[in-house]
Amino acid sequence: MTMTSRRPDPDRRRAQETPIPASAGAARAAWRSARGRRGAIVGTVAAASAVLAGMLVPAAANAADPAPTSLVAPVTVATTTGKAPGLPAQVAVNTAAGQQSEAVTWNLTGYTFSRAYQTYSVVGNVNGLAVTAQVEVVPPSSVYFVDSGMNASTAAYDSVSKVLGDSLQNKVADQQFTGSATWGYVNDQNAYVAQRGSTSTDKYATGLYALGAGSTSKPIIYDLPLGAGTYTVTAGFQEWWNNRDLNVSMVAADGTTTPIATGLLISTAGGSLGPSKTMVTGQFTVTPAQAAAGDEKLQVTIGGQSGAPVISWFGIAAGAVSIDTAPYVVAAPTANVAGGVYKDAQKVTLQTTTPNSVIYYTTDGSTASATNGTLASGPITVSQSETIDAVAFSDGTASKDTQVAYDIEPDPASYAAIPNGRTWYDTSGNPIQAHGGGVIKVGSWYYWIGENKSDNTTKFSALSMYKSQDLTNWTFDHDVLTASSAAALADCNIERPKIVYDAQTKTFVLWAHWERASDYSASHLMVATSSSVDGDYTFQHDFRPGAGQVTSADADPTYTGGDDLWGYGSRDFTVYQDPSSGEAYIVSTQNGTDMRVYRLIDGDTDVDWQDSYVLFAGQRREAPALVKVGDYYFVFTSSQSGWYPNQAMYAYTKNIADPNGWSALKPVGNNTTFYSQPTSIVTVQAKGGTQYLYAGDHWNPETLGASTYVWLPLDFTGTDGAGPGVSMSYQPTLGFASKTGLTTSPAVQLVSQGKPATASSTVAGHPAGDAVDGNVFNLNTSGDDTNFFQPSTVPYTWQVDLGRTFDLSRVDLSWRSYNGSETYSGYTVEGSTNGTDWTRIASRLANRSTGFTSDGLSGSYRYVRVSVSKVVNDHNGNEADWAAGLVEVQVYAIPVAQSITFRPLHDAALSTGSFALSAVASSGEPVSYTASGTCTVSGSTVQLTAVGTCKITAGQAGGDGYTAASSVTRPFDVVKG
Repeated sequence: MTMTSRRPDPDRRRAQETPIPASAGAARAAWRSARGRRGAIVGTVAAASAVLAGMLVPAAANAADPAPTSLVAPVTVATTTGKAPGLPAQVAVNTAAGQQSEAVTWNLTGYTFSRAYQTYSVVGNVNGLAVTAQVEVVPPSSVYFVDSGMNASTAAYDSVSKVLGDSLQNKVADQQFTGSATWGYVNDQNAYVAQRGSTSTDKYATGLYALGAGSTSKPIIYDLPLGAGTYTVTAGFQEWWNNRDLNVSMVAADGTTTPIATGLLISTAGGSLGPSKTMVTGQFTVTPAQAAAGDEKLQVTIGGQSGAPVISWFGIAAGAVSIDTAPYVVAAPTANVAGGVYKDAQKVTLQTTTPNSVIYYTTDGSTASATNGTLASGPITVSQSETIDAVAFSDGTASKDTQVAYDIEPDPASYAAIPNGRTWYDTSGNPIQAHGGGVIKVGSWYYWIGENKSDNTTKFSALSMYKSQDLTNWTFDHDVLTASSAAALADCNIERPKIVYDAQTKTFVLWAHWERASDYSASHLMVATSSSVDGDYTFQHDFRPGAGQVTSADADPTYTGGDDLWGYGSRDFTVYQDPSSGEAYIVSTQNGTDMRVYRLIDGDTDVDWQDSYVLFAGQRREAPALVKVGDYYFVFTSSQSGWYPNQAMYAYTKNIADPNGWSALKPVGNNTTFYSQPTSIVTVQAKGGTQYLYAGDHWNPETLGASTYVWLPLDFTGTDGAGPGVSMSYQPTLGFASKTGLTTSPAVQLVSQGKPATASSTVAGHPAGDAVDGNVFNLNTSGDDTNFFQPSTVPYTWQVDLGRTFDLSRVDLSWRSYNGSETYSGYTVEGSTNGTDWTRIASRLANRSTGFTSDGLSGSYRYVRVSVSKVVNDHNGNEADWAAGLVEVQVYAIPVAQSITFRPLHDAALSTGSFALSAVASSGEPVSYTASGTCTVSGSTVQLTAVGTCKITAGQAGGDGYTAASSVTRPFDVVKG
């Protein structure tokens, strides 16, 4: 079994046409005011600002002024513990017209500035531009604040000096201790320390490192005059290269040493080797005698590793000051309503356990932050399928973000069509739990049995049965086999159940794949029986074919024979009964590389393992589904990619008993089988004939009970050159015609294939046109796709010129899919009539589906653009720009009716010989002609052949956005002359 995620309903997700704002940043910079929280500084600091309808509005700007693009210089200020900083009312910004000063609004909601030596980031809004100010916080009793690095001036020091003034003993950021300098780092003959430089304003980015290494390294020593008293020293360290451990101490003039930190670990790797950035603090006392004897010294030495000491900054405050050096962690938001599938709108409240916090959230797929999102101030109404991204923000620190996905799928009174990739409810309003299942028809009823995953685990709870007469509306019958039905079912995993009927014993036989709940190594088949299709099934046994008789490479941990005769393993499998002969067969995945074919014997309760044979050796196929159409048996399989979808393949044979009679594997569907995995082929016997439906599982491994289904019609009328061909196209819903009982297709046409395509960037060999070339297949069984457009950068855009305006219906996106590193893309779809002005017509910025997505569209456009904002590896959440790409973009439109104008033809003399026709289609598309009687037609020229009556029929077959025109026939007589 394989795969994951959900795809929203394209019809239900039609986006209202909304013009894209000229500046997305302007929308993101709109903040909502917040209620005061105890201990927090609430509100804003601005030159001129107002609160209007709960929205924080910056000071008015001249509409003629060009928009700011960036700050001219970083903004860094300082304050003392617990006090709001004096942020500037105006800042210098860059614009297209040059530099200018503009008013800024600062958002201080949720700040306390209570953590000494913390660098706070405060966000501001300058006429729609989000800007950031860095705020250094120091104790009010500070006497030293040294930003190490041999620079007299730094942003951090300058801001602190401005706030503390003369109380700060060091008048520059850093200096060397010399005869004339009363304090500083010791560097006699430049033999002790060197500079770690940086252009960053972060006080950790610069500093000093000692010369030498290990036991030969020099210490870092700062000579610091201090009067008698108690002091608190705090120092910051960053690992710039590898890892090291440090000892930090204060040494008095008489040699008295006060340890501040011993064995302090710092590392670029983090984890047990220590953080990459940290600070330590401690108190020490200078006695009057020590003060009279000389200066105090801050000393940093290397511990037991081979590196040398480093330091980024330090501060000394008079008195015993409590300094919190632990990393400030803000608890991520939680939601009172769990993510999942719901029939109705949900009211979601976000909360965090961190006091004095505010929460920002988004629902458009972007990441929430203090500058992007809505301030949560009450319940959020979720009325459509969307993902809430939320982050808690407290005292300048953001939590990890939280994502909660809600699928709002209303329960219809009844279905007119099968909802592909969406929650499918039974007639009682509960999601159908028939995963990995099979369908059998008895009388006028179809019975569907499958895995009940409502507990969202792989462990077996029940096999559930549903019944229907229209294949669309299903009634839950009962659980025909449960974990309490037999001891062997109490702690196991049961997959892919199928039922056959044995006419001789008048018994319904249920087959399934059985595993222990703890692992996937037993690889057994399971058999249960019932006298009626919808009865309670009695467990008979689980086994490996040939156990005790034949060995294989895969051990069975449940085998008790004391030898290596484990038999043939059986994992993903299917059962099929030939309706003409009654013979039944199992096709099973034997191990990780091979499949095996068996004939059923003993009343269809056992397999003939001795006459079985290997199928698709070494090709790593699984999830088989078998059917016979005409003279051929067809088997459909998937490749192996965990829970993720991949390219389905089919093969055929006329003789299922002949291991050498099978054709080569051939692709069907698209590169991810429209995000599904085969489970069975449903045979539909209707008034209009016999039809075959592909039934696939759309797995959601994070919430197995929310997995959905994909049912699509199979077309067996084609050929592949050497034999029969099979095709399958996607449609969001699958309906049945009332008169024939056969499936119906949506009244739309593909209008993008073969049209000119461009992209913002491309990689050589993977041009934009590869996404409209009609090649949707992946011929590789592992690794990358075989044919796709690839951009060289992310974000990227891809667009197609449809040639004229079409009334759009939907777009199907077949994404590049790399087996083992499957990705999802956040994206939007835009339409344009002129290629310049764009309107967003679908938004999937929060998309988490890999492989394939389908979006409903509306509106009339000539150009369609896909804008991809991110590409993420679904396995680990990392950016995966290297895997970006599109296999195919298929844009569908509602076809327009057309008519043919064809004037009546006059009688013509035989001697005329020929004449030209001039019928015109309202679409402008070329008209074709046929002739009958005493004439022929070639192109648009009629050739008279004899005296008599001739009929010319004009037609236009439709396509490219037009329906077929009604043909018009014009008769005329050919006379002598």
